[in-house]
Amino acid sequence: MKFFYRRLSAAVGAAVLCALINSVAFAAGFQVSETTVSGLGRAFAGAGISAEGPADMFHNPAGLMLGNGKQFEIGLHSIAPHAKYVDRGSTIRLLQPPPAAPRTIPLSGARSDGGEVAWVPNFYYAADLSADLRYAVGVTSPFGLTTAYAANWVGRYHAIKSALRTLEVNPAIAWRAKPGFSLGAGLTVLAADIELSRAQFTGVGGADARATVTGDATALGFNFGVVVGEQNGRARFGFGYRSAVALQVDGDLRIPALSVRTSARADVTLPATAYLSGFKKLSEKTDLLATIRWTDWSQFDELRIDFGGGLPSSIDRQNWADANTYSLGFNYRPNRQWTLRGGVARDESPLKSRAFRSARIPDTARDWLTVGGAYQASATLRVDFSFAHLFTDEAPIRQTTDLIAAQPGVATARLNGVYQDTEANIFAMQFYFTLR
Repeated sequence: MKFFYRRLSAAVGAAVLCALINSVAFAAGFQVSETTVSGLGRAFAGAGISAEGPADMFHNPAGLMLGNGKQFEIGLHSIAPHAKYVDRGSTIRLLQPPPAAPRTIPLSGARSDGGEVAWVPNFYYAADLSADLRYAVGVTSPFGLTTAYAANWVGRYHAIKSALRTLEVNPAIAWRAKPGFSLGAGLTVLAADIELSRAQFTGVGGADARATVTGDATALGFNFGVVVGEQNGRARFGFGYRSAVALQVDGDLRIPALSVRTSARADVTLPATAYLSGFKKLSEKTDLLATIRWTDWSQFDELRIDFGGGLPSSIDRQNWADANTYSLGFNYRPNRQWTLRGGVARDESPLKSRAFRSARIPDTARDWLTVGGAYQASATLRVDFSFAHLFTDEAPIRQTTDLIAAQPGVATARLNGVYQDTEANIFAMQFYFTLR
């Protein structure tokens, strides 16, 4: 069953709250960027130092000191993806008893371009403890992936469904050490669960079975940050860090048609991230913001999964590398009630070789083009809205997997094709309140 678990590491970090395009994640790897609606309007430029609300805490908890009083933020993102898979000769290869040559059988199946609309909410609350001390809590989904193919598509032996979920609760505290210099730190409690399925080969001419694996885990992490500059200053800078989160995933494997049910376990670490952000007030009406995000994807070098029922362990190379995201955005305030936003970003892919691209996550680089705005409805209520269009590079896939785990090389399936015209539209709205 080795091929079925090739991307269990990716699966563990995912969210029911989000859907990323037909196996192509719309952030590096399976990272979810949609943690703030106002930030989306600038392609997340100025992450952690926007001074627009408590959502800054996700990227940099010290950013809480850029606000004051009781603040409440609730937002919702709608992600509408689309992708086109073009097959270029997928096959099954069967070894024959000598001296016969191996037999190659063309693979066919239903067209399955995929793409499912999904919803990503987020919630933040912050309040003062004193003039120089604030606390907050955020609820988000920092990693996620949802993919779904037709049950009889050409890549069914590699993947059918990947439903991958996370929910994170992040209490944090921030302290103004001196004017223009703030520190912040927080604890992250992350819960994750997975559902993965694919077709199980039962022999040439035989009806495919369906194999499904599920699992869950809960783990702790932390985040911290520093901000140099004040809320009303002409310029400020920030650095934020979110730790890796080590998950011990326990679950099971089920193949009902073959009466198989056994345990599965994997130790998986979700990557650390760091954010370096800058803010510059160009005029009383215009701000320029920028962010570089680094993600430690290189830890996905090898994945080991242990099974019960006498099945051998699976060890797969991931071959992912660290990746950066570069964002540039602006705010423009034509009057006291309205703020307009815009931004661009380049999101690198952690997958550096197509030889390791998987049908579950055929990751590739992507570009963001975003716009947004805010309307100050009253002294205590602001409404934010944003739109993003994402473009991705083509993603060729040449994935080969064993169909009989106990006999490697005897029967293999090769998925040979390319993901084209991959894009997504993201619509988001948020309500921000200052409370008495």
